[in-house]
Amino acid sequence: MAPCVCKAFERKEIAINERRREAKRDAALAEIARDVLGIETLETRKSDEADFHNLAVWTIERALKVAYEAGRFAEKGEQPPTAKERTMRITAIELAGSSKTTLRDGSPGLAQAFARISRRAGDEHIRVDLLTHAGERTHHVQTDDEDDQFSMAQILQHALDGYEGSNSEVHDYLRVLQYLAD
Repeated sequence: MAPCVCKAFERKEIAINERRREAKRDAALAEIARDVLGIETLETRKSDEADFHNLAVWTIERALKVAYEAGRFAEKGEQPPTAKERTMRITAIELAGSSKTTLRDGSPGLAQAFARISRRAGDEHIRVDLLTHAGERTHHVQTDDEDDQFSMAQILQHALDGYEGSNSEVHDYLRVLQYLAD
């Protein structure tokens, strides 16, 4: 009688493991649908607008590649990277201000100011290190505060260009800050 109990237990364990694999697979597919394809859910909602999607072939290709890579990781028993981990992001930008001097050969001299703009993953601030003839200053800019970013853009424009610029010149620096913002 012992072999029967053992076989029944083994079959039950196999079924449980299969359900776990299916749940992991379905969760991975839902994440790919959401993060890569922009599809909210894979559940049938019985509505043409909700169930049919118009997607570019390159988006479908990317989703298939992500699914393939997820399968490769699963085969090794590893966790695939999340969509956020797979996405390239800018972590630092360095800027040199305009040159106020020229060298003997007519080429521009050394810039009057430099800025390094950076943000570490998970930080809620953008760090701006500004080096001018007056010394070095570090600023911390809120990633979710447009007024704080605009104020920093004004400071950068003035320090790096050497004059109080127009609104469009300030917006050029604001766009640089926004590369690192939320």
